[in-house]
Amino acid sequence: MTETTGITADITLADIDLLLDDTIAALTARDFPVARIQAADLDRAWTPAPAGATVTGPGHSVLARLAGRGTDPRLRSDVPLPTPPGWPLPPAPGWA
Repeated sequence: MTETTGITADITLADIDLLLDDTIAALTARDFPVARIQAADLDRAWTPAPAGATVTGPGHSVLARLAGRGTDPRLRSDVPLPTPPGWPLPPAPGWA
C-alpha cells in the first residue's frame, strides 16, 4: 500500500517532500518572504528567509499554498502569507 497525503493516491509523502524542496528553493531564489516552513507530517522544516511569515501544516497543504494552488484550513501562519508568484516559474539562476 502506498502512503498517501490525501491529495491523490499517486502522490506519496516522499513526492511531497521532494516537491517542497524544489518549490522552496525556487521561491528562495526570488526572495519570497517566508522565514520558516514546517511540514509536521514529514517531520521537516525549512528556513528560506531571514524574515517573514512562519507557516505550518501538512506537507501537501503547504505545497499547495506555496504553489498558489489553494488553501487548507489546517494551514497556520503567524502573519498573512504573501501571494506566491505565478507558476510555472522560470528556472532559478544557476539551475541547469
